[in-house]
Amino acid sequence: MSKDRRRYFRIDDEVSMKYRCLTKNEFVQILRESQAGFPDKIALSSTFASTSNQMKHLIENVRHRDADLSTCLKHINEKLDVLVRLLAANEQGLSDRPSHAVSLSASGIAFRGESEIPVGSILEIKLMLFPSFVSILTYGTVVHCQRDDDGEPDFPYRVSADFSHIQEEDRELMVKHVLQKQAQMLREANQSLPNPK
Repeated sequence: MSKDRRRYFRIDDEVSMKYRCLTKNEFVQILRESQAGFPDKIALSSTFASTSNQMKHLIENVRHRDADLSTCLKHINEKLDVLVRLLAANEQGLSDRPSHAVSLSASGIAFRGESEIPVGSILEIKLMLFPSFVSILTYGTVVHCQRDDDGEPDFPYRVSADFSHIQEEDRELMVKHVLQKQAQMLREANQSLPNPK
């Protein structure tokens, strides 16, 4: 594992997820369309989420001058966030997908799969993160796949993939998600400790 990859934290998480194997020709075509600037609804969703995070600081600045206007802008921003995320989730078929246990970082993902996927295969991976409902589209290369019958019988393979093509905005959203989940787990662990007398 490179130094670059080690700097990303990894968490166990529950996400809504869809993936499919791509041929090299399909992947080349997707990259061409991406470079040509063809918009993808799920990519637009994550870009919108990133822009919304930037707007929060601006809205906070407005609050010092006009509290009512700031509150109104905040509610409009939240409504637009929910609408765009739901539209992206419906478009990608993620909204009705059950959650999937994964090991997740900003550089890769590990999950249990239904069938064997050859190492080196290219995956198109669509994720919905909770509780933000942010949808992310990324592409990964399978680096490990092994049968493990000790887990769920419907998903007998352990699959690991490195994110080989991910937009920088999506990576930043993933980093933020992982850090928030880590903070939540630390809070829950501290709350479960017995109070000192």
